[in-house]
Amino acid sequence: MTNSQALAKWMLLEHARFHSLKKIPKAQREKIELAAERALDIGEKNKTLRIFAKRGNARAILFQAPSHEPRMSGQQSLHLHYDKKFRAQLIPWLQEQLPISAKKSPRYTTIILSPADDPLFKAVLEKAGFQVRYEILVGNTKIALKNLKKAKNPPRDLEHLGLEIKQIQKVSELKAVMRLQKEVALQSRRHSYFSHTRDRLRRDREHYVEHVAKKNGLLLGVYRNKKILGVMLASIQAENTGGLSFFLHRSIQGKGIVKTGYLLLLEFLHNREVKQFYGGTSRASVQGLGKIMGRKMRFALYVKMK
Repeated sequence: MTNSQALAKWMLLEHARFHSLKKIPKAQREKIELAAERALDIGEKNKTLRIFAKRGNARAILFQAPSHEPRMSGQQSLHLHYDKKFRAQLIPWLQEQLPISAKKSPRYTTIILSPADDPLFKAVLEKAGFQVRYEILVGNTKIALKNLKKAKNPPRDLEHLGLEIKQIQKVSELKAVMRLQKEVALQSRRHSYFSHTRDRLRRDREHYVEHVAKKNGLLLGVYRNKKILGVMLASIQAENTGGLSFFLHRSIQGKGIVKTGYLLLLEFLHNREVKQFYGGTSRASVQGLGKIMGRKMRFALYVKMK
């Protein structure tokens, strides 16, 4: 098996596990296999490729390459894959090699770790400047909605706070949405380090336009009088999974608004028969709410901030 085939095999397994798929569609499989080939090629050219091999077979691969799903222009990712059957032998090698790659990687580099690997490499990454840790949480829509209602019973509106929730249905309203997203992201770069960049705002606006036009998402605005102070989004994505996003101005944070947002967004996904949803967060409060809803951590994503 070549290094490219080994990497593709691991990437396919992770993709199937993340999306709870028994079989990956042919087009998606070919796309992942091509991504593995390109990633290794770049890693070799940039001299960032590190391989642990035994008897001619790759057991572990570590390399730096452009992010497969960049959140900002030119973003790099560290990719770490290894044969789980040889975990005990490979962990010492990875603990030795990862600090070298992490230290040399540029600002805003990302790396994704499994729940099992997260505690092993957390200290190594933080020492190398990876200051932000996101939990990528996945939940069953029906169960999460049931648990949320039972444990928190959030209100369906925000009248008690002098706020109003309205669905955003016109493209003309998106100008205020993007302005708010940029403001919120700049207020808290540690938690949303990429959401204020020009490239990301452009791409997000394209997604929001699609949700408004095709009704394949629910975009809610939180208003005080006519001023928008919050945006809450549920989108239906690949493999019929749901994605959630929140942008709340700091003047309305910490008031339980996210719980009401989850209620409305999960109801939308449930009515559309979307069985699972996911999202990333670095906030302890949201991680705690995720546990109440029965969400599980699929990955930990680290970002190098300095």
